Amino acid sequence: MLDEEYIQQLKKIVDEELGVKLSDSEASNIANGLVGYFDTLAKLYHQDKTSIDNASENNPQGNI
Repeated sequence: MLDEEYIQQLKKIVDEELGVKLSDSEASNIANGLVGYFDTLAKLYHQDKTSIDNASENNPQGNI
């Protein structure tokens, strides 16, 4: 669960940038969705980087 301060900041940004007023519930759902999305991206990046690093270690001459 995100801190209430971040949810209020998101509401302010959406209002200023898009002119849309979100309820606390809507903003919380959007914020948690964004956190989940970026968490998934970070995990995918880490998996990809780990597999590339492992491939380099197993093939020090660079012939992957």
